[in-house]
Amino acid sequence: MKIVICGLGEVGSYLADTLVREGHELTLIDLDEERGGELEQNLDATIVRGSATAVSVLQRAQVEKADILMALTSRDEVNLIAASLGKALGAKRVIARCHAPLQREHGIFPFAEHFGIDYFVSPERLAAASLAKEIRSPLAP
Repeated sequence: MKIVICGLGEVGSYLADTLVREGHELTLIDLDEERGGELEQNLDATIVRGSATAVSVLQRAQVEKADILMALTSRDEVNLIAASLGKALGAKRVIARCHAPLQREHGIFPFAEHFGIDYFVSPERLAAASLAKEIRSPLAP
């Protein structure tokens, strides 16, 4: 599967490492030259340096051929724009990382529909749910 990941912080880097090991074809986008260079040496992935909110950068990453584009930066605004542009440029599915304030407002305004985003994910919320489950049932597998 061809996957484009925007944002190579903790979440994006971990996911990139995992997906490369599973044999997926990855293109990684990040502004940080140093972070991209480190991953380029350690992963079999294409690195595109620049802003995921720039159409020219997304085109260099060939998002039109992507099965999935994941916008995983630490900034909700960047993720909304990158995912929306990725979808408009032809990515089959787009996923955007978002934080709790944006998720709370999702009930007031249909962000996913408006921006053409297939799925929102919040690592913080997923971690909290996992911890709550563990506390409720510590012996469950």
